[in-house]
Amino acid sequence: PHVWGRGEFVVEDMPFAGVVQSRVTTIGWRLVHLAAWLDVYRVWVGGAPDQYPLPDFEVPGDAAAAVAWLAQAQAAFAHELTNRSETDLALMVTTAFGEHRSIENLIRGMIVEELHHSAEIGCLRDIHRGRPRSEWWPEPPEMRDP
Repeated sequence: PHVWGRGEFVVEDMPFAGVVQSRVTTIGWRLVHLAAWLDVYRVWVGGAPDQYPLPDFEVPGDAAAAVAWLAQAQAAFAHELTNRSETDLALMVTTAFGEHRSIENLIRGMIVEELHHSAEIGCLRDIHRGRPRSEWWPEPPEMRDP
């Protein structure tokens, strides 16, 4: 297997060349995978598309740290997008994998990745819970009627 990250915990992932179907993954794996790739794409969109920081990420070992990393990565990616102009979106760059892609294509790719894995996390959460949520968008406790 392909392994990335450093610290006490690492992530087992699929190798890119000759992709083999991965094993069943957990909610935690999907959270960390999503946070890491948000940070990779942020680096690429931010002007360093030839960099590949994935192996250098410190991988969290608990749910709270994984959720915190994801929230930070989402905020940092969104902030990076505010630095891009419409003209920037058309810029062609070469990624660390040798792909020639526009900044817009990189952004769209990350949006698809975010939607894809977020949906999987929601489904796995429902399976783990044993039932779907009864409310489609729960109100914060302080806003609920007594």
